[in-house]
Amino acid sequence: MQKLLQRSAAIAAAGLAAAAFAHDGPCIHGDVGCAPDAIASVTTQMDHLLTRALFTMMPEQDRAKIAAAGGVGSAPLAGEPGDAPGVLAVDWTEDAEYRSVAEFVAPETWARMLPVHRTMLAHMTARNRAGAPPVAACFAPGTPPDVIDAFNRVMFDPFHNDGSRFQQTGRWTRTATDGAGLTSGQNTTLTYSFVPDGTFAPNIIGVTGNSQLFQWLDGRYGSTSVWQDLFHQVFDRWEELIGTTYVYEPNDDGNTMNRTNAAGRGVLGVRGDVRIGAIRIDGSFNTLGYNNFPNDGDMVLDAFDSFFNSTSNNSRRLRNVIAHEHGHGLGMLHVCPQNNSKLMEPSASTSFDGPQLNDILNGLDHYGDNLESNNTAAEATDLGNFNAFDIVEITNVALHNTTDVDVFRVSSTSSVNYSINVAPDAATIVQGPQTIACTGGSSTNYNAMQDLRIEILDSDGTTVLRVEDSTGVEQTETLLFEPPAIGTYYIRIAGSGLNIVQRYQLAIIALDGFAGPNFVSVDAPTRLDPGVETPFAVVIDEGEDTIVPGSEVLSYRYNDSAFIDVPLVDNGDGNYTAVLPAAACGDTPEFFLAVEGEIDGVTFFPSGGAADPLGAIVGDESITVRLDDDFETDTGWVVSGDNTDGDWERAVPINAGIGDPSADADGSGFAYVTENSAVSSDVDGGSTILTSPAQDLSTGGRISYFYYINDIGSAPLGDGDGLFVEISEDGSSWTRVRSYTETSGLWRSDTIDILTGDGSATMQVRFIAADVNGGLNVVEAGVDGVLIEAVEANCVDPVDCPADRNDDDAVDFFDVSDFLADFAAQDPSADINGDDAWDFFDVSDFLALFALGCE
Repeated sequence: MQKLLQRSAAIAAAGLAAAAFAHDGPCIHGDVGCAPDAIASVTTQMDHLLTRALFTMMPEQDRAKIAAAGGVGSAPLAGEPGDAPGVLAVDWTEDAEYRSVAEFVAPETWARMLPVHRTMLAHMTARNRAGAPPVAACFAPGTPPDVIDAFNRVMFDPFHNDGSRFQQTGRWTRTATDGAGLTSGQNTTLTYSFVPDGTFAPNIIGVTGNSQLFQWLDGRYGSTSVWQDLFHQVFDRWEELIGTTYVYEPNDDGNTMNRTNAAGRGVLGVRGDVRIGAIRIDGSFNTLGYNNFPNDGDMVLDAFDSFFNSTSNNSRRLRNVIAHEHGHGLGMLHVCPQNNSKLMEPSASTSFDGPQLNDILNGLDHYGDNLESNNTAAEATDLGNFNAFDIVEITNVALHNTTDVDVFRVSSTSSVNYSINVAPDAATIVQGPQTIACTGGSSTNYNAMQDLRIEILDSDGTTVLRVEDSTGVEQTETLLFEPPAIGTYYIRIAGSGLNIVQRYQLAIIALDGFAGPNFVSVDAPTRLDPGVETPFAVVIDEGEDTIVPGSEVLSYRYNDSAFIDVPLVDNGDGNYTAVLPAAACGDTPEFFLAVEGEIDGVTFFPSGGAADPLGAIVGDESITVRLDDDFETDTGWVVSGDNTDGDWERAVPINAGIGDPSADADGSGFAYVTENSAVSSDVDGGSTILTSPAQDLSTGGRISYFYYINDIGSAPLGDGDGLFVEISEDGSSWTRVRSYTETSGLWRSDTIDILTGDGSATMQVRFIAADVNGGLNVVEAGVDGVLIEAVEANCVDPVDCPADRNDDDAVDFFDVSDFLADFAAQDPSADINGDDAWDFFDVSDFLALFALGCE
C-alpha cells in the first residue's frame, strides 16, 4: 500500500505539471530545433479532483513537497515567523540553480514552483544565454500568474516585436527545393512528409516517444488517403494566401525528428522540410501538439487526443490545429487577445476555418504574395489580352515592404483605354504578444502602412508614361490610361511610408477605346536652309472621329516670339504638307502640329504641344568638341555630397562582384565609380555628386555619356534612390533631366540635347548617386566616356538679286541676255507681272529689277 501511495503521489505530481502547462498553444525549442508550439483546451478538472483525493493518502514528505509548491489540495505550511503562507523557510540565494534565473523570478515564486518547472526555467535561461533558439511555451488557466510571468520574461524577450510587425520569428532561409539564401518577401517552396510509425520524436517539451501517426489516424478515418487529404487541404490553403508553394514528399526515411542539421533537414526524395508525426503527449484536451520554428518545421500532434474525435465541418478541429501549428513552422508566434478572430491565438477555435487576416498579413510580410516575383517587366504577371469591357480583379496581393514593387502586363489588339484602381485591402487589428491574461494588444491600422501609387510603363518596360499618386495612405488611387498606340504596357504598383507589408487589391477595367485623330507620321526637319520655305510631309489618321475642317495646323515661332498658326495643305487621304516659312541665320525655330476631332478634341505632335515643341537649326551644323573625357586623367571633375559611404572615385573598376561594374565602359581602363572597394562599396546615407567643369554651350549642344546602375538589390529602386543627371547654366540652379532607377548591371549610353537658347557659356552637368532610403537599397553607379559638344549653325543668308537670272549673285549683261531669250520663247519666268502676256510691261519690270541690283 505504501508503494502504491508513493506511485500515486508521483502520478498526482505529474498531473499537476501537465495541468500547469496544458495551454492553448505551447511551443518549446529543443537544442536541435526552434521553439515548438501547441494548442490546448481548458484545464481538465478531473486532475484536480484526483489530486485532492490522493493528497491525504500520501506520505508526509510527499505532501510537504506539494505544499511547498502550492499544489492543488494542499494547505499552507508554516515557516518561520513572517514567512509568506505556503513558502518554505529556505534561503534560495544559496541555491545555484536559483541564482542562474534570479533576474527573472522572485524567491517566493521559485519556492512555489514544481521541480520540473524550475528545471525547465533554468534550462531555457541557459539556452538563451548560450545563443540557442529561445524556448516558448503556453499555459493553462489556473497557472499562477507570477510563474507565467517568469517564463514569459525568459521566452519572449529575444523576439523584440515592435507592436506593428505582428508576432513573428525568422522565416525559412533554406529549403530542400530552393537551397540556401532565402530572404524576406521571397517566395519559398516547402516539401512535407509524414514520418513512418516508430520514428523517434526527441524530448523537447518534456515528453518523448515514437510516432503513432498512421496507427492513430488510420483507425480514426479508416483510410490513410482520407486523413492525409485533410493535411493537403491545409497546405493548399496556405499556398493560396501567401508566397509559399507546398510539394508533398511521399518519402520519409524515419530519421529522428526536430533536427536542423544535415541529417535532419529536408532532402528531395528522402524526407520533407516539414515532417509530421504524432506521439502521446498528455492525454485528452490538454496539449494538442507542438511545432518548431524555421528552419525546422516539424509538427508533432497529440496522438489519440479525443479533442480530434469530432469530424464536423470537414474535421475543422484537426485542420485548424494543423494550420495553427504550421503557422509556427512559418515563423509565427502566438497572438493576443484571445477573441476567436485569429488562427495564431493561443487557444484552438472552430469559430472560423483556417488562417485569418492577421495570420495572412504575417505570412505576406515574410514570404510575399503568391504572384512573386514580379518586380520587373521581364517578370511581370501577365494579365492577358484585353478587349473592351473586360475586367480583371486581383486580391490578396501585397508589397511586403517599401522596396517591393509589383508589375503587371496588359495587352490589347484593339483600341481600348484602361481604368486602373488600387486600394488598401486590410483592416485595423488589435494584436500583441502573448501575455499572462492574453486579453490586450495594440491597435494597428494595416490599411495605412504604405501610400500606394500607380505607374504606367511603355512597351519597353522602362519608360514611365504616367504616374498617379494624388491621394494619401489608406486611400484609393485611380488612373485612366489612354494608350498612345495599340499594344503592350505595364502597370507597376509601388508604395512609400512604413517599411511594413501593405496588402492591396487591384482592379483593371478595359473601356471602349475611342480612337480620335492621330499623327501617323511627321517628317519634321532638324535643319533649315536660310531664306527659303521648308515643306515636310505629315500623315493624319482621323480614326473613329471626324476632323474639324481647318483644324490641321502647323504652329511655329522664331526667336521666342508668339506661335503663329499656318494651315496644313490637304493632299487627300490623310496626307498633308506643312510649310515652315523662310528663316534667317541666327533664328531659333520651334514648331508643333495640331489637329482637332469633333469628339476627341485637340491632339498635338509632339504630345506636349507648345510646352514641348520641336526645334531645328538654320544653316549647316557645325560641331565643336568641348570635352571628350575617358577619365584617364583628372580634367577637373568635383566630388561632393552628404552621404556617409560610397563616394565617387576615378579608378579602374576592381570587379568585386557586389553590384559594381566589372570594367569601364569605353575600354580605356578608368571610369568614375562609387567607392571602388571590395567590401561595402555601395552608396549609403545620402547622395554623392560628381560635377563637370563648366563648358561653353551658349549656341546649344549635346552631352553624351555611358552610365551604370547596379545589378543586385531591388529593381526598380524607389523613394529617391538611384542615379540622376542634372544640368545647370550657372552652377547654382540645377534642372533634373534624367532619372535612372531600373537596376541592370550593364553599361548603357544616353544623350542630352541642349537647344540653342537653353545653353550658356558656363554649362555644367552633374551625376548624383543617391541612397537616401535608410540604406535599404543597394546603389552602385558608374559614369564613363563623357562627350560634351557645342553645336553651332554654319549659316550664310542668301543674297537677294531679283534680276539675277543665272544665279551667280551678280546682275550683268548675261542676266539681260537670259531674260531676252526667255521673253522671245514666251517662257513663264519672263512674264514678270504674271498677266500671261509677254509685252512691253514685262520688259519694263525686268529693267526696274535690274536697276536694283543685289542687296
